[in-house]
Amino acid sequence: MNKKQKMVYGITFAVALIFYFTSEQILRSITVSSMSKKMDTSLIISKLPSAIRDAVNHKIAVTTAENDLVKASTDLGRVNAMNRLAILSESTEGKDTYYGAIIAKYTSLVESYAAHRHYFFEKDKDATITILEYQKFIKILKPIDQYSAWFSGLSKLEKNKATISEIISFVKPLLELKPQYRDYYELYSKVSTYSINAKNDAMYNKAEQLKRDCLDLKLIEEVLAEIEEKTNPKKKRRKKKKKSRKKKPTSRTNTKGAQK
Repeated sequence: MNKKQKMVYGITFAVALIFYFTSEQILRSITVSSMSKKMDTSLIISKLPSAIRDAVNHKIAVTTAENDLVKASTDLGRVNAMNRLAILSESTEGKDTYYGAIIAKYTSLVESYAAHRHYFFEKDKDATITILEYQKFIKILKPIDQYSAWFSGLSKLEKNKATISEIISFVKPLLELKPQYRDYYELYSKVSTYSINAKNDAMYNKAEQLKRDCLDLKLIEEVLAEIEEKTNPKKKRRKKKKKSRKKKPTSRTNTKGAQK
């Protein structure tokens, strides 16, 4: 590296440090609600180096969520704000703080799903969600959301090395359900495998039957697309018009030839 390159790197580093130490002041200016003049925050932030810009954007998101939590007047508002803070938290301890607060007070809300998933079958944490508690929570979710909860729950058990008996206890209610989506095929395939390991022929036969039933169903993705189409029919029509739009042939009259 020659002297010129070293000088450029040195100047860049110095500028970055200046931006870093002034970013907190910029952030305070951005988040003050009683500003007399409206600031174009996106323009200010776009001038920062990428690393500092990301840090400022993150800090703004955290500050906004914290303010929303303070101002929240309903349980739903508080849970939504704490969910955002948990996602934005860069440490396990931070996530535990917010998800733990949700589990302590708001387990009856479907919006506590992320907290249930976070604490499910975590025996080493201060709080934990048992198999029975998680199964009970799944029942309050919409049918279209239940598949994800079952799948993530089973994945958590596998990750945390649950015993075969614990896994069988978890998936057992699935055999009593009537699957509504083809996605369940993968879950019942796992149930089949675990029933073989548990030497449970009745469970295996039931799981195989449910797998076959799933083949006649639609995927969740397809169902969501149909819902979107019904919700926004105009959007669908616009797409069709764009596809069917063709250039009209232009007929040019040869005026010279006509005159002749």
